[in-house]
Amino acid sequence: MFQSHVIEINGTFIGAAVPTLGGFRFRAVHPQVDELDGFSWTSLDELRHATGYLFRTGRLRTVTANGPAAQDSVVAQCAPLRAEPPHRPSPAAPWTPR
Repeated sequence: MFQSHVIEINGTFIGAAVPTLGGFRFRAVHPQVDELDGFSWTSLDELRHATGYLFRTGRLRTVTANGPAAQDSVVAQCAPLRAEPPHRPSPAAPWTPR
């Protein structure tokens, strides 16, 4: 059984980090960080940094075409590591019997 890690900012529980084979997957419970639900990071520190930044500022860092901002970007850190999109119910075609 995997041990998850509580992610909290200033005493507010915002989600959990669940260990995976390549690092940690974030599961959001606070609406302020729902945008990052299902994203993965290679380290727990990177996950805490990215979720904390979104929680405190209400926005993700953006990636610039070049320069140091691209290397320090929260989006640049997590987007390439995302193994699969989080499950989100989508409208399906109506069921028709055969």
